[in-house]
Amino acid sequence: MLAKLVFEKTIPPKEEDINLYVAYKKNGIISHIEVTNVIEMETIFIVPEKYADCEISVYVWDKDMKPLMAVQNLEQNAKYKEADA
Repeated sequence: MLAKLVFEKTIPPKEEDINLYVAYKKNGIISHIEVTNVIEMETIFIVPEKYADCEISVYVWDKDMKPLMAVQNLEQNAKYKEADA
């Protein structure tokens, strides 16, 4: 998946101060958390097959672990459309 960070209401922090976490949750329990790199305000991550049936949430926090934007929840359909493309 390719994700682009868009800061509509705030000035973006320095890229090196952005922490991006992808959380995979099934039945209300977090199964796995992945830390991704942000390069030019974009990140790329691949959903591991064993987490394909999980809910996926993306958290964007600053270096002090404060949210920079609302949690982004990926739709199941978006995941499969991306995989089929």
